[in-house]
Amino acid sequence: MVTKCGPQILNCLLNPNCRKALQCLNNCSPVDQVCNYCCIASYESKYLEKFSLCVLQKNNCLELDAKIPKKPYVTPMAEFRGEKLSTEIAEDLFVGWLGTLEWSWRVVAGQNPAYDQFPCQYQLFYRGKARGSFWYEPVFQVRTLEGDLV
Repeated sequence: MVTKCGPQILNCLLNPNCRKALQCLNNCSPVDQVCNYCCIASYESKYLEKFSLCVLQKNNCLELDAKIPKKPYVTPMAEFRGEKLSTEIAEDLFVGWLGTLEWSWRVVAGQNPAYDQFPCQYQLFYRGKARGSFWYEPVFQVRTLEGDLV
């Protein structure tokens, strides 16, 4: 990890907020989304972002290899509103009804406790500028560990 991400690790450890984030994350279970999100939101910084990008995404230093579950298998929809489901129609479903609203979907309640922990959630799906590109931007509030609402 040090050979691949040495500067990012050092910068993170020298930054008080980034160091707090790592300490906080170390106390969370890797599968506890709520705990992890609260730590990240409470202590986010450019140093944590660069550390995470290098260690987790670019170099996979933790050697994470989550597999997509094969069960339960759900047959994809073949039609929507009487038309054969195409890529364009599927994207339209994600984009949703924007109209004058600033979001595609608003999470009201879910079976995932992580959704229920964070108020004011908006899920924004939109087509990118490049052909065939599609983007997703989740927005939600988090009460930091210091009690601030961000």
